[in-house]
Amino acid sequence: MKARRLVAPAVAAGLILASAAAGCGRPVRAPALLAVSDFEDGRAEAWLPSDPDRWRVAADGGSMVYELTAPGAPGPVRAPTSLSLLAGHDVASFEFTGRLRCDADPTNPHRDLCVIFHYRGPTRFGYVHFAGSSDEVHNIIGLVDGADRVKINAEPAGGSVFRLTDRAWHAFKVTCDPRTGAIRAYLDDLSAPILTAPATPLGHGLVGVGSFDDTGAFDDLVLTESPMSLRNALKSFLGQPDGAAPDDACILLPDAAALDEAVRARDKLMVLVYASWCPYSQAFLKTYLAHASKGDPCYARIIVDDNDPLVDRYAVNVFPTVLFFERGALARRLDGVYHRGLTQRQLEDFARRCAVK
Repeated sequence: MKARRLVAPAVAAGLILASAAAGCGRPVRAPALLAVSDFEDGRAEAWLPSDPDRWRVAADGGSMVYELTAPGAPGPVRAPTSLSLLAGHDVASFEFTGRLRCDADPTNPHRDLCVIFHYRGPTRFGYVHFAGSSDEVHNIIGLVDGADRVKINAEPAGGSVFRLTDRAWHAFKVTCDPRTGAIRAYLDDLSAPILTAPATPLGHGLVGVGSFDDTGAFDDLVLTESPMSLRNALKSFLGQPDGAAPDDACILLPDAAALDEAVRARDKLMVLVYASWCPYSQAFLKTYLAHASKGDPCYARIIVDDNDPLVDRYAVNVFPTVLFFERGALARRLDGVYHRGLTQRQLEDFARRCAVK
């Protein structure tokens, strides 16, 4: 039996605590499960399709699945044409799992379905291309970075293992390593990757599903985020010029050492301290990311779930809490409130007091 379509992290982990009613107290230990989509209620409200007319939830063998019914139109660069993105979860390191079925003619060696990761915009994202054959552009890990897609996986063209050769359901897993940023893709055998690639320059973004030219279906999609992030993304953040793109303004810091490095490197640094299991942290995270995308390039976030020493160092007693560092020292703080959490207006007022946008 399937789990519920979309599970808040606290519910999924079985961690409904009295202190987590609102403005969550200090954490115990929790997984960073972000979302589960099985579409059994007949809806896909958590998903953002590039063309809603080409996506639907439909019955399939006594279950409900998420179908791509028609390929999309080519865009300005060569890239998957039909995408649907999981909303509200900008992740760096992650594990994304589920099932997929390609409905194209099995005799077509170029049939494909895609798993999207680190999506930053229509011409900036990574993707895993599961296909019915292997060459320079099929059955690869691809990068779209302002130009036509390029193959970035280590396996030689024509040398990767391809398994999308029928209309059966296949289990998939795509991961981004929290230490190195390496991407690994699995199909059917979830213990051995068929595609591997080094860290991409994108660093973080949304995940999703789609295809270049074909139709198919997806189901039982699960996204988990690690509290650690990509070192190259952190370096990109630390070296970011004042005129950087808005979507570079907020990065997931992997640990206390990364936070210390960021504090030293930036004249001003705003840091959201939050817990993956706390529903009010997750609610405020969306507000924080939206604010950061329009503000100065000085926003970061860090997950402190496992009795992290940072909780004691900065006396964080309620999640979420926002810390503002200036010239290497903690200058101001915006503490969450029990039974309230934090609001957009509080964040905007706090940013003004800190003289940042």
